[in-house]
Amino acid sequence: MRKFDRTSRENTVFIEKYTNLPMPNYAFLPGINQHPNKNPQQRHILEIQDVKEPINELNWQNTQAYLYAIDLFNRGYYWEVHEVLENLWIKAGKETEPATFLKGIIQLAVALLKVKTGNFYGGKRLYNKAMIHLQRKERIYLGINLKKIVDECEKYIRKEIDEPPVIMLIA
Repeated sequence: MRKFDRTSRENTVFIEKYTNLPMPNYAFLPGINQHPNKNPQQRHILEIQDVKEPINELNWQNTQAYLYAIDLFNRGYYWEVHEVLENLWIKAGKETEPATFLKGIIQLAVALLKVKTGNFYGGKRLYNKAMIHLQRKERIYLGINLKKIVDECEKYIRKEIDEPPVIMLIA
């Protein structure tokens, strides 16, 4: 299920999903559909409790919550990405390098959420905020080719491409 290309940082292997965790029944869109917390009988996204230590460059491949967030991102569950990564961000210490990175990815997801709901100005504004946290965009960090995802998000927000960006993890 989880397989990463270890031969070259230039080569990526697309995997259908990085986890076998179920996707939510719907992508929450603020102002458009019901907030997941309004339905206490149904859990919207999984609460993953396997995070024993803060995420870092050595353990990200085995951090189920992180991989689940990538699966959610790749399927357009942007609000849900924020919910999952926020717990990792807090666990990372908020001011550490991994926390700063996670904050940038959270902001990218929320920027895409705003675009999805028709708020292009808000999407561009949040994209610009994310860039502050993803300054090192010329490298691969926690499996993500930052330059690639940043460029694809910008093109999508500017309506230069029709398909939302996808994160392909690289070991």
